[in-house]
Amino acid sequence: MQTLLQDLRYGARMLRKHLGFTLIAVLTLALGISANTALFTIYNAFVLKPLPLKDPDRIANVTGYDREGKRNQLFSYLDYVDYRDGATSFAGLIAWSQFTAPFGEQTAAGADSPGFPGNLGLGNFVSGNYFTALGAEMALGRAFAPEEDQTPGAHPVLVLSHICWTRLFNSDPHIVGRTVRLAGLPFTVIGVTAPEFIGTTPLPPQFWVPLMMRDKVLGSRNRSELQSERKENFFILTGRLKPGVTFAQAQVEMNVVAQQLASSYPDPRRKASVSVTSGATFLNLEDELKLLVPPMLTAVGLVLLIACVNVTNMLLARAAGRQREIAVRLALGASRARLARQLLTESVLLAGMSGAAGLLLAVWAIRLSYPLVLAQLPVSPAMLEQFSLDLSPDYRVFSFVLLVSLLAGIAAGLAPALQSSRPNLSEALKNEGSTFGAQLSQSFLRNALIVTQIAVCLTLLIAAGLLTRNLQKLQTIETGLVTKNTFTL
Repeated sequence: MQTLLQDLRYGARMLRKHLGFTLIAVLTLALGISANTALFTIYNAFVLKPLPLKDPDRIANVTGYDREGKRNQLFSYLDYVDYRDGATSFAGLIAWSQFTAPFGEQTAAGADSPGFPGNLGLGNFVSGNYFTALGAEMALGRAFAPEEDQTPGAHPVLVLSHICWTRLFNSDPHIVGRTVRLAGLPFTVIGVTAPEFIGTTPLPPQFWVPLMMRDKVLGSRNRSELQSERKENFFILTGRLKPGVTFAQAQVEMNVVAQQLASSYPDPRRKASVSVTSGATFLNLEDELKLLVPPMLTAVGLVLLIACVNVTNMLLARAAGRQREIAVRLALGASRARLARQLLTESVLLAGMSGAAGLLLAVWAIRLSYPLVLAQLPVSPAMLEQFSLDLSPDYRVFSFVLLVSLLAGIAAGLAPALQSSRPNLSEALKNEGSTFGAQLSQSFLRNALIVTQIAVCLTLLIAAGLLTRNLQKLQTIETGLVTKNTFTL
């Protein structure tokens, strides 16, 4: 430990002594580390970071598959009831679906507020056990009562999200009991969720409505469609497992119900099986999505590789100016391993500084690009205000940056450390710098690094060019349709 501290102090003095070299090397590695950190931060927010729910590890997603193995995530209400009543593995099984409709409040003078009818509100039809199953707490009012989940069209009530209550209703403490209009129908506000509750998607709804109001809100011709059409799939099923129950056990039980439904209601489109997977995060990567991860990681990893090659060349060039120092230390009895460790410690220290700078650069880049990306989505500004994706660094991001910095430091410094610790002592002590410098500049290692750097750069440039060209083609592709003066309403 004492030796390590000595190496760190000496390395810090050497880096401080050559500030120009240090700043350029730190900036070079920071760019590569920041690109990888930004990608991992987004991956972490969608795939690794748990949902802001109570015990998210017990949240489960239910997905159906037909006889041909085609995936279908939507279920009919009648099938949901059978799954809910037939499965004992769940502490609560909920059904929900997203919808949009004109939403706002009508003033006393009869004029509509800015939120109605010009803006569409994003809502969720949910079963009555939605909030209790997900462990949601209320900032005001209450959640849905059991009787509000039984009779179609009988209970026009809704629960507001905390963001919607804050921005659209100015945090009115007397909002509970007030009437708002949804799809032209009067609805009574019965509650406001706690600030931390956003549901199970990064785009949480502005309000929740009992699923028994679905036919009335959407204007279904058949008012009993919800409870009569088993072939019409509307809802996503999400559940909370009981303590001690595994996803595999729940899946076996749900498949028993699926087989009973398939035999009782034969239909080619009917689900022959279901899968129960973890719903602890926003996104659970399916097989087709997993195929996209390696190319993205490889592309961004190549950026870091280029940075490491750059710094390696810089360290090799810098070693030419330290030949006499290295030779003197070797002549005084320092071992080559001890000297290589000292030089490697300096490169790792350099990479640690680059990691800190890269993390700050990644956070800054994400914060700058985040609203720009959201602005390109075909969603109204009111809905975008609801978007809740936590991109702040957590311990996973910090651990990733630490690991990447360590690997980058070793990758950039290992070759220079090994080569610099094997100088010709007689030539170095005589200060024949031109000889040693020429050996470094003409070495096979430096030539190979330059070739590698150019090859990787060309690979990334060609891939980026092909991707840009394909995007341009997609925007101008001939569809066989007349698209001029065509619009949607």
